[in-house]
Amino acid sequence: METPPGRALLRHQGPVHDRLVLRPWTIVGEKRAYFVGWCPACGSGTVSLTVTLDGGRHFRRYALPKLNGFMGTGIHVAGDKVTITAKSQLRTDPRTRTVTIRVH
Repeated sequence: METPPGRALLRHQGPVHDRLVLRPWTIVGEKRAYFVGWCPACGSGTVSLTVTLDGGRHFRRYALPKLNGFMGTGIHVAGDKVTITAKSQLRTDPRTRTVTIRVH
């Protein structure tokens, strides 16, 4: 089985949890990549954003607690602002949620 591009890139930082789902993701320019990680096995489903701004030499992880219980469906990058859209995994919450954060 072929390794998904995000997992291969994140191996530079260390092992990736086997149950982590990396999607959506995007590459901006030659050196910037953004990965939304979702762990359905972690409680109600935790969500994070992992970013490299230097072609994979360094990574920074941002927890996104407002998206716990949701699964990432879209990502948009504009300068240092990253907007992530997500769909609820529960039937009692709002169906979608959007979060914008600044990365550096």
